[in-house]
Amino acid sequence: RRGLPLEPDGGTVAPFAAPLHDGILSQGAITDFVIVGNTFQNVVNGAVLTAAGTGIFSENIIDGAGVDTDRGFSVTTSAGGTLDVLISENTSQNVNGPNEDVNGNGLLDIGEDINGNGVLDLGTAFEVVADAGTANVDFRLNTSTNDDIGLQLSTANGGVLNATVGEILLVNGTDVVEANSFLENNQAGLRLAGVTGTINADIVGNLFDRPAATGARILINT
Repeated sequence: RRGLPLEPDGGTVAPFAAPLHDGILSQGAITDFVIVGNTFQNVVNGAVLTAAGTGIFSENIIDGAGVDTDRGFSVTTSAGGTLDVLISENTSQNVNGPNEDVNGNGLLDIGEDINGNGVLDLGTAFEVVADAGTANVDFRLNTSTNDDIGLQLSTANGGVLNATVGEILLVNGTDVVEANSFLENNQAGLRLAGVTGTINADIVGNLFDRPAATGARILINT
């Protein structure tokens, strides 16, 4: 979808590298998935899915350096479906997208819509959308560094999203923290955006370090 211009040589017009595409893209809705131990780089999106059933996205590396990657991992519930998804032990960095939120207020203002699609586009490392369905999200032990948004949880069309973002477990009488690290995010480490629907989220023990705007941002009916 995008080509990277190369440096001109001897005054000639620079050629273009091969256009970038998505790493994994579901063609329509799928049931159940396991995506483990992959590296996504030089991609528009790492993995973009519409799914129901059970899903695992774990131990993956996402690197958007230099290519304006839009999404590292994004999954949307299939219409009316229920998705139980574990997102764990992944690392993401430099997922910066087009960054249309120039003033950092979390809204699409006049003059900010670069591609004219009427949607605020930001680079997002991890995203779950409950669209006319139910999503149950377990998000733990992930690291997001210098991404526009570390994790975005959102609903549409009456969807319900239940999320655990980090957890403190009692193991043999000792607290074990299975938290996430949101480091130097350009917009927000965690973003909750409910258009029409319900979000229930437990956010426990996470590290929000040096966000450029906000550690966690909650937007309702926007």
